[in-house]
Amino acid sequence: MTLMPVRKVHIATLAENYARRSHFNLSEKLRIQPLSVDTAEFTNAEKFILKRVTLTGHKYYELRKNSTLLGTINYGKQEGIEFLEESGKLPEYYLKETQRGKRINLKPYIHVSDVQAIQKGVRAGTKLMQQALLDSIKSSAGGRILLDAESLDNMHSPVPFYFKLGFRSVNPEINELAARCINTGLEFPLDIGTKMYLPKENIEHLLNY
Repeated sequence: MTLMPVRKVHIATLAENYARRSHFNLSEKLRIQPLSVDTAEFTNAEKFILKRVTLTGHKYYELRKNSTLLGTINYGKQEGIEFLEESGKLPEYYLKETQRGKRINLKPYIHVSDVQAIQKGVRAGTKLMQQALLDSIKSSAGGRILLDAESLDNMHSPVPFYFKLGFRSVNPEINELAARCINTGLEFPLDIGTKMYLPKENIEHLLNY
């Protein structure tokens, strides 16, 4: 099976795009206000800091232990008409109306634009994705999450990581490849990126992973 690299469209907020282009400190330039949140479920971290850009609803989380930054995540709630630039479909749970080719009208969902596990071995990426899911469940997004899985460091693909959490590509062939790489220990190709979603039946899996 030969898979062609696909071009991905990031459905991101204005704040996310501005931050990504300028490479500045989010908390300083966007005047994000830190809030205290419950850290009970994050047993490996003494501080879990929520920062929010209130004008866009965009959220930026830092997972910290003492002064050590373990990981970060950026996401925001989206909905409406989007275009899928690769072959495949989203399940009815995500759709306001029947998908017509590459045109999709989406129910509210959380779009994860960036997640980084800076410190390995503490499951930072998993905990941050669980936080995004909790926000999706508590909001009108109903547990729906979309993301664009592509390599950011040109060393490792994030597709197997998201696949283990329960996410699936809109492209069935990529799901087959991800499962095969996980089962055999092979590296997932860096040049293959894909849009991924969390199926409704995998919500509990991610919450308990």
